[in-house]
Amino acid sequence: MTSNTLPYIAPHVTSTMPYFKSKGGITRYGTSHKATRRRKLLTLFLTFKMLSSQQPPYLFEKYRFRSSVTARSTRAHPLLLEIPLARTEAYHKEFLSSSISLWNSIPYPILNTLSFFAFKTLLMKAVGNKSITL
Repeated sequence: MTSNTLPYIAPHVTSTMPYFKSKGGITRYGTSHKATRRRKLLTLFLTFKMLSSQQPPYLFEKYRFRSSVTARSTRAHPLLLEIPLARTEAYHKEFLSSSISLWNSIPYPILNTLSFFAFKTLLMKAVGNKSITL
């Protein structure tokens, strides 16, 4: 092989079958349980950063805490977010609604951390111990 030629590397080919089984947790349409969980974790990380820094303003203003919306006292903790009305399934699956649902499913001691590093560490431990299912 000369210095100006590269070895041939075959491209990764994915199956177009609607169902397949694998040791890696591949399910219907090739979505992995690990990929779905990772996407949810990244959504939670982004939501924490956005709510704690109040940046970017165009996104932060769409989130409202339940304690600022209702005047009555509830047993719920003050960090729960108000879920917007979703009249369509597509709106329910978009980032705003899905991030609020994920955020509200996390226990208060994890949400009440002061730093991103502490939030990430506690959340990863809870997911690893299977005390939280995403």
